[in-house]
Amino acid sequence: MTVLTRLLESYEKNHQNPVNEVIHIIAIPMIMFSILGVTAAFDIFLEYILVGIVFFYYLKLSKIAALLMLVWLLIYLGLVALLKPHIIEISISLFIFGWVLQFLGHFIEGKRPSFFEDLRYFLIGPLFVAQKLISKFGINIFTENG
Repeated sequence: MTVLTRLLESYEKNHQNPVNEVIHIIAIPMIMFSILGVTAAFDIFLEYILVGIVFFYYLKLSKIAALLMLVWLLIYLGLVALLKPHIIEISISLFIFGWVLQFLGHFIEGKRPSFFEDLRYFLIGPLFVAQKLISKFGINIFTENG
């Protein structure tokens, strides 16, 4: 079993409630966007450095995961650039609302967030969301060979 498979399976154990799953599918992308938005506000290309670091972490786990997340993050970087004049306000609002939703989801689930066990779950959450959305089309992208 790959490290990615093990992390995703462990993450999924804490996200069995369908309401919590939907909340995560909404909240995790909001939080991801907000973090890129806040880093972009510093005008020192910090958002690109962050994307690079995250990309190499995902690449260590899986080429498919790295490519998928790179595309997702590049789309977000484009949106951040379009919203640059108001990015701080938008990002702070999304960050707060996203985390309120996350903790509401875990309250409903009755389990603590996975990142309390291991900080890597901050980066596994987006892959969990991607897997859930892509699996709706009958595709499992995170196989043992991915």
